[in-house]
Amino acid sequence: EVRVLFGEGTPPATVDLATGPGLVVWGAESNDTLGTSLAFGNIDGATEYFDPGLGQFVYVPLDDLVIGAPDGDGPTANCVPGVNCRSGAGDVVVIRGKDKRFDPFPASYDVASSFLDVVLYGRDPGDALGTEVTLGDPNGDGYDEILAGVADGAGPANARAFGGEFWLISPWDADSDTRRGLADNCPETYNSNQFDSDNDKIGNACDNCLNTPNTDQIDTDGDGQGNACDTDDDDDGIPDASDNCPLTAT
Repeated sequence: EVRVLFGEGTPPATVDLATGPGLVVWGAESNDTLGTSLAFGNIDGATEYFDPGLGQFVYVPLDDLVIGAPDGDGPTANCVPGVNCRSGAGDVVVIRGKDKRFDPFPASYDVASSFLDVVLYGRDPGDALGTEVTLGDPNGDGYDEILAGVADGAGPANARAFGGEFWLISPWDADSDTRRGLADNCPETYNSNQFDSDNDKIGNACDNCLNTPNTDQIDTDGDGQGNACDTDDDDDGIPDASDNCPLTAT
C-alpha cells in the first residue's frame, strides 16, 4: 500500500498511519508490491480549476502520483498463471492530482476496484514493470512522460533473458485524438490521421510549412508561415533573396 500525507502549514509532530489523515492506496492483489517505486509530476498539464464562487479559472498547479507495482499480474484480476495471466509482468498506476477546495481526494483508492486515471501493464510475464519510476518532459511539450524500469525484461524479441528494459511512456492525450504525447506529431492539435506531407515529424495540422521540411518551425515575423518556406522572413516587403538583413525588418 501507499499512504500520502498532505502538506500543511503546521504539520503534527507525529502521525500514526493506523489512524492518521491523508490518502491510502491499496494494491490490487496479494504480493503485487504496490509502492516499490513512486514519483510525482504533472502528466496531464493541469494548472487550473474553475472556482464557482469567483466565476473564473484560478491557477492551481497539480502534481499527479505515479506508483509502481512490479509484481502485479497484468489486466486480468485473480488470473491463473499460464492460462490468462501475465504473472509478475508488473503494473504502474497513475492518480491525477486534485485540489482539496474543489475536488478533494477520497479517503482511499483500492486498485482492485476503484476507478483509476491510468493503469499501465507490463508486456510479458516476469518483466517487473515499475521496479523504478520517474517523470520528465523529454520532448518539451509541457506534459511529463513516465520513465519506467523493467528490471527483468528480456529485450528485443525477448532474446536477452533478464537483460532489462526502460520504457518511456506518454500517458496523456492532450488533444483527444487517440495519439498520446511522444507518438503525436501535433500533440496539442487534433489530427488522428497524423498526415505529414514533408516528413519533418510535424503533422500537417500544425506545420507552418506543409511542403518544406522544418522541424524547428521557426517563424521570425510571426505570420504563420515558417522561415523555411517564407520568401520574406522579416515581413519588411523586401524578398529574402534581395534583403541584406533577411531576419530584421529595415
